[in-house]
Amino acid sequence: MRTGQLGLSIREISTLRQSAVGLSHRAVVQWLDALPIANTGESARQIYQFLVDINSQRVSVDERLQIMLTLRKTVSLINDALRKHYLGQSVSLNDKQRKIAALAQAMQSEMAIGFKTVVEDMMSDHHPRIQPNVLVPAVYHSIAYLSRVLVRCYQLYSQHPGRIWKELHTLFVFAEQNMLHRQPVDSDDAANSIERAYFRILLLAAANPYQLRQKEIDQLFDAAGELSAECHLQSYEAGAPLMVVDLDGDNGPLSQGQLTPKAVGQYRQLQLNDVIARIQDDLRSTGTVVVGSQRTATQQLGAPLLRHLVNAYGNQSTRSFSRTPANGTLKIAIGLSATHYLLSGKAPRAEPEPAVDELSAMSGSLLDATLVDDDRIRARYQTPSNAATRDYDPFAKLYRSPNKHDAQKHGDITAQSARNFTQNKEVSYDFHVAALINISPGGYCLAMRGAVPVQTQTGEIIGIVEQSESGESHWNIGTIRWMKRLPDGTLNLGVQLIAPSARPVETQVRNSQATSNSFQRALLLPALKGIGQPATLITSPIPYSIKQKVRIKESDKSYDVQLNKLVAASASYRQFQFSDALSQTEVRGDSKPGDPENFDNLWELI
Repeated sequence: MRTGQLGLSIREISTLRQSAVGLSHRAVVQWLDALPIANTGESARQIYQFLVDINSQRVSVDERLQIMLTLRKTVSLINDALRKHYLGQSVSLNDKQRKIAALAQAMQSEMAIGFKTVVEDMMSDHHPRIQPNVLVPAVYHSIAYLSRVLVRCYQLYSQHPGRIWKELHTLFVFAEQNMLHRQPVDSDDAANSIERAYFRILLLAAANPYQLRQKEIDQLFDAAGELSAECHLQSYEAGAPLMVVDLDGDNGPLSQGQLTPKAVGQYRQLQLNDVIARIQDDLRSTGTVVVGSQRTATQQLGAPLLRHLVNAYGNQSTRSFSRTPANGTLKIAIGLSATHYLLSGKAPRAEPEPAVDELSAMSGSLLDATLVDDDRIRARYQTPSNAATRDYDPFAKLYRSPNKHDAQKHGDITAQSARNFTQNKEVSYDFHVAALINISPGGYCLAMRGAVPVQTQTGEIIGIVEQSESGESHWNIGTIRWMKRLPDGTLNLGVQLIAPSARPVETQVRNSQATSNSFQRALLLPALKGIGQPATLITSPIPYSIKQKVRIKESDKSYDVQLNKLVAASASYRQFQFSDALSQTEVRGDSKPGDPENFDNLWELI
């Protein structure tokens, strides 16, 4: 690799390297038409090899730009096919999955290098004049593919490559200085200019992506294309409660407290007031959207993610508590069901045999690992009558089995019964050991090595067991706020404490269909008098909501409550304040004859 005139990383020109494909637009089109697209592995190998070859060869600026633009559709198709092997799986990828993820990132990086080479060649001595029809698409797609590399890093909770933010800032400053940043680009994307493509990745980085789930990161990146129209960069003012972009640095947006003492000539402030106003409007309208009406990408994010954005973009306060370095280990249970299971005093389940997925069953190199038929690609060549229909599982996005055959055999979690969750043999109900990195009154930073439970996700409930000097165990209940994987493979977890203890209970929604609602696992948290919070109830996200009447069963007694206020929520749980539904009167055992619930089955018969 070498550094060009603008400071962009591009490949060294090699006269020894020869491409098997002719380096002309016509030859590339013919080659792409002959690619075995249904064979993901072979197509990926040939595409990657060609990208490395063309980025190492001398090609005219116009020809290179046309070739790179022609490759975009096929590269996108191949990357979509590769995604299913490393996204939606456990965050601990096996060797083959890591190779596939690395291949996907390498293809995106090579696409960025190709477009950056167009920019650098255009600025060389051979092309003294600025040609917007070449530079605008080249800079735009350079930013777009570098952004995709960052998205991949966020989704895998890994550190991003060095210099990537430096190059993003360099490309934007170059376009701004030459008045190219607001010229429209021929693109179906909402972010259809260099400025908006740059703002889109700034918005994603400013949203604390390591606190989000993989699918949420995808959704937010798409919505950020629309939100980029409301984003502005303005001159820097010291002390202003806004995010700052260091155009001369190698970082994304920073808060005022993260700035290092230096000349502020390249500092810009990221003005997000209009973005926040747009999100708040969409948040207010989420419950009033007419069924069947067209929703914007922002409205499709859903209320929990929109609330996260309002907090991330609008709250630039510093940490309330300082961190204290710590050492030692803790026992943890990950997931609402696993925490309930172990908190109930049940013996940890034996560790399941590792699932042998279709990748692990193969041998050989990365080429062999990716030589699989992709259902989505095959579907493009099938008629509708031949396409197989699949039952929709609303919880598949939360706990997806790496092996679709195992998922069908053992059953994924459903909204009908929490017991189904224990039948999913991919989910761990054992204690796991985590190392303490630091602590604060508000939570912990923990580290896990090796394979982690499949349910390890941001927003998941986590039970933490501390051992006293006398040997007594004390439970804390928290939630995973963020995750980040270090280069050595260690997974760091940021845990926010919710309560100092909990009681395992079972809950059932009470309505006219009460008999069809099974009891589900839940946690009853004590009142926190220090902050004036009464006792709360942690439930699964479905089917609980405010104003519902819920029956709580604890040991040999049960009672009804009304859910009054949503305290916190994520994709894995909801936390409610509640009040007694029967004026403090407990209901013990089943309902007696004459109780109103005994008429629940009658309404369907009338």
